[in-house]
Amino acid sequence: EILTAVDFPYPVVPIVRHHHENWDGTGYPDGVKGEAIPIGARIISVVDCFDALTSDRPYRRALSDEAALEIIRERTGSMYAQPVVDALIACYLDVRAKTPPHEFHDVSALMARVNQRPVALGSAGPAAAVGQDDPTNAAALDELWSALQSSAATAEGRARLGVPAIAALLRTLTPACTVCVGRVNGTTQSIEWTHVFGHGEQLLRHVRIPLGDGITGWVAANRTTIINSDPALDAPEQTQVLSPRPTAALAVPLGAQGVLTLYTDRPGGFDERHRVVVERAALRLNGLLTPAAGATSSVAAATGPSERPPNTHDDLLALLTASGPTEGSCGVLSIASAEADASHGASVIELAALVLPTVRLSDGVIASAHDEVIAVLPGCEPEAESLIVARLQEALDASRDVAGELTVGFAVASRRDGPEFAAGVQLARARRRPMRRRTAPEHLEVLVGGDRRRA
Repeated sequence: EILTAVDFPYPVVPIVRHHHENWDGTGYPDGVKGEAIPIGARIISVVDCFDALTSDRPYRRALSDEAALEIIRERTGSMYAQPVVDALIACYLDVRAKTPPHEFHDVSALMARVNQRPVALGSAGPAAAVGQDDPTNAAALDELWSALQSSAATAEGRARLGVPAIAALLRTLTPACTVCVGRVNGTTQSIEWTHVFGHGEQLLRHVRIPLGDGITGWVAANRTTIINSDPALDAPEQTQVLSPRPTAALAVPLGAQGVLTLYTDRPGGFDERHRVVVERAALRLNGLLTPAAGATSSVAAATGPSERPPNTHDDLLALLTASGPTEGSCGVLSIASAEADASHGASVIELAALVLPTVRLSDGVIASAHDEVIAVLPGCEPEAESLIVARLQEALDASRDVAGELTVGFAVASRRDGPEFAAGVQLARARRRPMRRRTAPEHLEVLVGGDRRRA
């Protein structure tokens, strides 16, 4: 029903509606079978199965590609169409044939090569703290590292394979339900998760933690391990809606520019043995990862927020253009009060409250002391202007706080790299045009019928 309102260039709705139908008619929602199932739905059902089987889930580890394909083969003729399965296998073999030799991509197969002992730290009962040379954790990590070194030919390949492999091992050796790897962004002075594995990864991967705040931010700033603190200190909104809710966190410095944070929902949280193994894993991870773009050369250089917000247009531009070059276009939206006397126009806070719901979570919004708000919209093309302005107009019409007339301008910078981006900001300002609240209808007729009420 949602998708029917979208004017797609090809029929998407039948694909979504029928991708859980089975070839023999035992699927849902309509029980159609055979050629009656749209071809797009037949393809998506097989691809969706392969993706699900080869991905980590909270209730099981990812299967190897070969194991997933074997399951799909077994279901051919009952759930999946034979020609579609044959095409999937042919595509898969073609991709594998083009993969550089010795570049290992299957984390599950790599983990199968590691001798994981039956008595893992995560399942062991209370015990005394162990030393750095404890064989229970050291051997498993060392065996994984050795397998990784022999499987991936390039540094990039080792990082791509090694990070999820180490995370999977940590979820075996500790009670962690979620493993997060974060890097310091010196421009935003925050920790940004570069990798999130396990329970709640979709919610947590977009969390940004200010340097010095919460558990992870404090560990990044002070480079000291914290064990068994409340995960809500890192992400209060996200952890409250997770079920089961994480109850303890273990955060370890990741070199000088990052943090390895584990969350668990098990009673008792982590103990000293878990701290030892996580600190050892952090040393391995630090050898795999390179500093993220925009990260400072040291945590100390990035600690502490700016003492004051930007107070001039020059300050604002300097802040906006401080990050390194990023390929692709970047939209710039400038909105300000049209009133010469700021006391009669919209305040910066009111403008920000108006803009925030109209842009994406990944967009940035910065306010200056000149009654102007600038939204930074990575990846926006010129065609996006009409949609963004329309959203702003709807927000203005619905707002009871913004008074007076506004001006709105939009421009696109070819790259977010200082001079060109600054030119985009100036162009957006030059293009600002009036925006007024549209007059509300004189009356609103309310029709009530049965249990429905509509205006």
